[in-house]
Amino acid sequence: MSKKYSIFISSTYKDLKEYRKSVHDAILKDGHFPVAMENFLASDKDQWKTIEKLIEECDYYVLILGFKYGTIDSIENISYTEKEYEYALSLKKPILTFLLEKGFNRIKEETEEILKNKIYNFRKKVQNNNMLACKCNDKNNLSSDIISALHKQFEENPQIGWIRTDNIKSDSVNSIFCSNIFDETEYRGINDEVIIHGYIDQPRVFHEWTQSITWKNLFFKIADELFYNKSEYSIKFGLEFDLNSVNGQYLGQSNCEKIHDNDFRKIAKRFKDWGLISIKKSLNQGGKMSLFWSITEKGEQFIINADR
Repeated sequence: MSKKYSIFISSTYKDLKEYRKSVHDAILKDGHFPVAMENFLASDKDQWKTIEKLIEECDYYVLILGFKYGTIDSIENISYTEKEYEYALSLKKPILTFLLEKGFNRIKEETEEILKNKIYNFRKKVQNNNMLACKCNDKNNLSSDIISALHKQFEENPQIGWIRTDNIKSDSVNSIFCSNIFDETEYRGINDEVIIHGYIDQPRVFHEWTQSITWKNLFFKIADELFYNKSEYSIKFGLEFDLNSVNGQYLGQSNCEKIHDNDFRKIAKRFKDWGLISIKKSLNQGGKMSLFWSITEKGEQFIINADR
């Protein structure tokens, strides 16, 4: 039976942002679920409780460690990256460690002596706890090295993960951790066609348009964006662009292709009712309140397991 796994990605953020995204996308492309804190709203009241829950529920923990120590928890006086690592260690999670070397794409380093000592001691601790920690010099190989190491763990140290119901023999269902079993029939009407109404509005030009698509395919058009907590405006703009493009070529004029607001609200309600998305209010970059869409646990399982 083929399993899909959730994999927590831990590292400092600002200095390794592009590599985190590369690893995130590689895991997703490999058919598994990447868990990264940038996928969750920064305004959540108790971020550490969210982190704890995510680590508790993940199957594997991947630590990418460079030479920046990261944001420090003022109470415990250690970085959140080190705190995540300690928590995963306490839960005896399978930990895969990747230590970036100084030749890794001119990687940034700490300049303050105190922080230099902290990251030195953290790296030393990680090496002592895991003598098989991988050392990385080439930025082009990081994602593939992590995927290869994960595959080895899947084979040698399999975890609970998720299993599709059509891969489970009827006489063995009761022996499976049932809360992780995926059943697409739960999403009644997901394969039905929906007609989306829109319009083109520009000087001397106004006409209506419609497009037919299944709810499932519509969800997959926005699914990747949901991992990054995009504003509702960005989700709508991206969907308008996607619906009016073929093979990446945009067919409309600038930003004049619009989905009717009533149709977009219907889309939001349907996906929320199915439990695939969460919609929350939060401050945008301009300091104003906006609606943000994010993926839910059910949405994650749907992306991994649903037939496309």
